[in-house]
Amino acid sequence: MIYKLFLFCICTLTYISTTIHATAEPAGRVTLGIGGTSVGPAAEGGIWLHPNFRLRGVVAGGFSMTGNTSFEGTDAEFDVGLGGVAVLADYYPNESGWRFSAGVFYSDIEGVAVADASDGGFVYNGITFDGDERLEATARFRNRVSPMLTTGYDIFIDRNVSISGEIGAILTGGIRLTARGNSAVLQAALDADADVQQAIRDARSYRVYPYASIMARIKF
Repeated sequence: MIYKLFLFCICTLTYISTTIHATAEPAGRVTLGIGGTSVGPAAEGGIWLHPNFRLRGVVAGGFSMTGNTSFEGTDAEFDVGLGGVAVLADYYPNESGWRFSAGVFYSDIEGVAVADASDGGFVYNGITFDGDERLEATARFRNRVSPMLTTGYDIFIDRNVSISGEIGAILTGGIRLTARGNSAVLQAALDADADVQQAIRDARSYRVYPYASIMARIKF
């Protein structure tokens, strides 16, 4: 379903790009923008290298979520942080508002869930832990630096101000999920838990993280 939607968007943008054209930008012009992305609030800057090509950097982050969850029946606290840095080369066919972009994304996305026995103890896999044991599960992209592909369109409010939408994918290489205990008994229980080991294997198959953004830009 998502591939059909992506194809529909590309076809629609192709049609628009053949009917609405933006003024070509001379090399050296600079763009600055702010907005929101699927990896957090973001700011970006770009420079035109050619009327059809722009080099762009995006810095996203400053967004996190905390709360309580359950890890294999054990109560735990979690903290998820979003963010990263992207460097993209934009190609505008026919000097239109439509673009293809390719580049790399340096990930600062990480999720951590922690269960601490010193807070009142917990039971895991039928074993009671009530000392200083600590269970920690983390998830992050397997690729610290990931290839990134997007397509987007700029709608010009006036000559120097535009609103831009963008969709695409970050090729993560899978999710690196780890589960660690700070004692030999707890680590052995994690290693013997078939559900935990299956979750670790399944996480490797999530190789694409969807990217979307809406940006307001100004040109100088």
